[in-house]
Amino acid sequence: MMMMMNNKKKNISIITAVSTNYVIGKDGLLPWSLPKDWEHFNRSTTNYPIIMGKRTFYEQEDRPLPDRYTIVVTRDSSLLDKHGNVMEERIGHLSRASSIEDALKMLDDYSGDQVFIVGGRRIYEDSLYLATELIITHVEAHVEGDTHLRLFPHQDEPNKDRNNHYWDVVNQVKHSKDDTHQYDFTIKYYQRSTNN
Repeated sequence: MMMMMNNKKKNISIITAVSTNYVIGKDGLLPWSLPKDWEHFNRSTTNYPIIMGKRTFYEQEDRPLPDRYTIVVTRDSSLLDKHGNVMEERIGHLSRASSIEDALKMLDDYSGDQVFIVGGRRIYEDSLYLATELIITHVEAHVEGDTHLRLFPHQDEPNKDRNNHYWDVVNQVKHSKDDTHQYDFTIKYYQRSTNN
């Protein structure tokens, strides 16, 4: 990716998958097998900057994810590969930031206007007020897990987020359970409502 001055406002997209009972992870992994959703994640985020927390970064087998500028929100002084070696940081490939806001500031001069927030739970919750788009895979099952995410906690107002802002579903794609997909799931695209 090329560096150049860019004063355009960024489109900040949260991309995640969540089960009916709000599970997003178990033991540092996704608690389901949905290859088409993983393809969707890769197709959506490839060639764009992604922001994630330290735990999400270290839970990846391949880190950083290829063909993405990865910014890890951490106060650690370095990032380690899967063998415990300090990883080289360079703008456009891999960087550290002390907060989500600092990560976004790092992208001020970066070409392109799209950035993805890819986890984990706390990063999703802390960045929700900044997001302009939500891309949520709704896994239609109750699954066991140890990490939960409730972006929309109001049962009487299902499109009202935890910060009391409203979102509109602008598109959705349904996938059915089959031999390679453990559960039915629907990918929903949300935009901030103009009623906020």
